Amino acid sequence: RAEQVSTWPTRTVQYILYGATSRLGIIIKNKMGTPLIARGALPMQQAIHTSSKTPILLAVAADVEHKAVLEAAKAEGLPKPHEHFVGDHTYLGLGTLGGCELFLVKCEAGAGGVAGSMATLLDAVRDIQPHSIIMPGIAFGLKKDKQELGQVLLSKRIMAYDLKRVTEDKSGAITITPRGDRPSASPRLHDRFWNGSRDWNVTEVHDGLILSGDTLVDSPTFKAELLKLEPEAIGGEMEAAGVYVAALKAHIDWIIVKAICDWGENKDKAAQEPAAKNAVDLVFHVIKKGGLKR
Repeated sequence: RAEQVSTWPTRTVQYILYGATSRLGIIIKNKMGTPLIARGALPMQQAIHTSSKTPILLAVAADVEHKAVLEAAKAEGLPKPHEHFVGDHTYLGLGTLGGCELFLVKCEAGAGGVAGSMATLLDAVRDIQPHSIIMPGIAFGLKKDKQELGQVLLSKRIMAYDLKRVTEDKSGAITITPRGDRPSASPRLHDRFWNGSRDWNVTEVHDGLILSGDTLVDSPTFKAELLKLEPEAIGGEMEAAGVYVAALKAHIDWIIVKAICDWGENKDKAAQEPAAKNAVDLVFHVIKKGGLKR
């Protein structure tokens, strides 16, 4: 009854609503129309975004990626980023593009750890309540005979390779069996990016499976082992598994858009900046088309 519910602690009511929104996918709004609890996000506070525009979260891990996003936003004529300090994180409000309200957050390298992509984005989903998470940035290529530095890798699927079973036979031969997830990126975002790449003429875009693990790969031997696990992989990086988990828990869309900066061996930083620029350029190109707004 309404008079009984009104006497319950606020926190109790929030978690009842959280359960409902998680299962039914509904959005609870205040009198001003601002979402309070959306898509299963934990109801810790009111979302940072306050406009009617579709909130999109851009997540990066490397300094060069962060710089590339800010430069692209400036080139688009977006206003000076507005800082939001929430908990352990600083979120940058970049403005509106293609009917979407853009936010930027930086995590540390890898999916694990207290500041890796998984922990950071679980917090960000709660704080911003975005409709989608897009991670632009840099990666290593795995098909040197078919790829070039600077070309973009689009995640049709990812494979989290850190979770595995290692067995050894009587002769001492070791067999590695991957046990990690192989999730597909959100069909809606994959559609928008695949089609958006058709009239983006900066460089070639490769669509396929991207490997993700917390290991910084700089070894031809280790790279060869990864290809044995997943021969069809087009490249690898370190944060996608965390992006996938955060998005899955919140029931929102996600995709990885990263450009090749090296080949997973004999690493140097020479190609990082142009690669990051290409990946971010494709992301802004797709957002400008307007297909991500809801």
